[in-house]
Amino acid sequence: MVWQVMAIRAFLFYGAVILSFLGGVQWGVAMSLEPAGSAGFRGRLLLSMVPSLIAWPALLLHPFTAAWLLVAGFLVVRLHEAGRDSRELLPHWYQTLRTLLTVVVLACHGAVIWRLWGG
Repeated sequence: MVWQVMAIRAFLFYGAVILSFLGGVQWGVAMSLEPAGSAGFRGRLLLSMVPSLIAWPALLLHPFTAAWLLVAGFLVVRLHEAGRDSRELLPHWYQTLRTLLTVVVLACHGAVIWRLWGG
């Protein structure tokens, strides 16, 4: 039982790291592909901080709540990446990869949520 608690905590911490990394991707896109000072630049820089602001506080919550909050964070990032502005800037291969990885991440989080719920 102790190993399960540790495994779930490790999974949530890894998810928080990955979600934070996705914010860093948006920072990189803003710095290299958006015109400096434009509304898109400012908006993307602001958005680049949101994943970390979701991920790290989630780790202070009950694991069930944390898993749901991480799911919300991954969905917010993916919805932004799939938006018109991002589709114009991000390569097709990246969009395809991110869709696949988001499905995998959501499935894994779903399994953890199911387990925490009493499954």
